[in-house]
Amino acid sequence: MQKTSRQLENAFVKKQKIISIADFLNGCTNSFSQIAITFLAAILFFNHQVTFGVVIAAGNFSTSILSSLLTITTAMTRMQSVQEINKQIIELQQFNRPSKKPNNEIYSISTHNLSISFKNGETLYYPNLEIKKGEKILLCGDSGVGKSTLFKLILHQIKPTSGQVIFKDKYNRKLEPNYAQIGYIPQDGHLFPVSISDNITMFNASLNSLVKKFVERTCLKKDVLNMSNGVETKVDLDKSNFSGGQKQKIILARNEIRNFPIMLADEATSAIDSTNTYHILKNLVSSNQTVIVIAHNLDPITENLFDRKIHLKYER
Repeated sequence: MQKTSRQLENAFVKKQKIISIADFLNGCTNSFSQIAITFLAAILFFNHQVTFGVVIAAGNFSTSILSSLLTITTAMTRMQSVQEINKQIIELQQFNRPSKKPNNEIYSISTHNLSISFKNGETLYYPNLEIKKGEKILLCGDSGVGKSTLFKLILHQIKPTSGQVIFKDKYNRKLEPNYAQIGYIPQDGHLFPVSISDNITMFNASLNSLVKKFVERTCLKKDVLNMSNGVETKVDLDKSNFSGGQKQKIILARNEIRNFPIMLADEATSAIDSTNTYHILKNLVSSNQTVIVIAHNLDPITENLFDRKIHLKYER
């Protein structure tokens, strides 16, 4: 957005520069023509070829005619000189209109020789992985092996020391990812001091009709029914009027309601009991999204919801 704004501003500046130059040239031509006609009439007068009245008439005539010509030529010059600039400006002003289908849809995410080093001297190495569109992946491993860090590398929140994360389209061509396609639920997700409904929709009124559906999908319905104001119950950050599990359900609903093509969930159900965790993850993997979930201590039935498990371990 910043880059496009700068381009738009530069296009306007260029347009004004062209208009100023065109106005200056037209003005000079007009002034020179009036002086030339008046000078010619004066020469004829001093040579006794015309009367003084003819000189005055010639001056008035030249002023009227040339002023009209100035207006016409200025308008024509402006139209011709800024036609291409106007086209560019119109294109730039349309940049934020969303297309129905993104032209850079992600069909695979892969890592190649990926590693990251920290200031304390520790280095994390990742195996070469490939996750295809629509896959449901359970990412597990001991604490500290870099599961959350891998999410941040995928999201380009941090840069690797070596190697790369590669995104490809359906033709197996590399692409620059549109990170707006990726939903991310961090370990330390936050609520805002507004209603449950507003926390889920983030004030997008077009999503209001879907709140009930995703309250049910994230097993939040029972919690809401026990609240006097239902989904309009306000979050009180000072009094902490919601449990850890309830907060996670609201944050899950906030992300699921947007139907991101790719969903990264980092311990998104760690504070939720096993029964509700099963139902929440079952609903999550039933979509056509690409889903990667970091979770610990899931029971075998819940683990079987996923297409496969990727177990990270310390690589030296």
